[in-house]
Amino acid sequence: MKKRFLHIVAFFALAAGLSLTSCTKEDPAEAFNISSLETGTINGIAYAKLDATSTAVQFAPQGTTIFLTVDYSQFGNNSGVYQASATVGANGTFTFNAVPTKNGGAFASIAGDGFKATYTVSTSVTETRSFESASGSAKVMPSGTSFVTINYGSGSLFQ
Repeated sequence: MKKRFLHIVAFFALAAGLSLTSCTKEDPAEAFNISSLETGTINGIAYAKLDATSTAVQFAPQGTTIFLTVDYSQFGNNSGVYQASATVGANGTFTFNAVPTKNGGAFASIAGDGFKATYTVSTSVTETRSFESASGSAKVMPSGTSFVTINYGSGSLFQ
């Protein structure tokens, strides 16, 4: 009799335990919302040596495009990237506004688009050269401004 009583108590305890738990479908993962992130600014200058006869600082041509990429994996378990472009202005300057970041900062990859330009070899010799930038990175801080330089060097002879 005592054994039967224990079985009944165990059965009701199990039934009560099951009734207090519920099985529900997992909520689907929420889509990554970039607008929830903090933002910062990146200012930069793009340099290019276009004249071997001059010691003056020389800049990439106005209108050259600079590209920025921020990998979303820096913001938790997210995939994808944020991409933006800026145009080089007077004196090689460019700006990226509202770059996504987080507390402690996030890294952005930056590279310039290639271009062709006339390169002055000497006072009597010029040649058309192809210019490619080295890529770089900048740490973007919330509500802050970072600075980066892009260097194109002296290009290579365009054939």
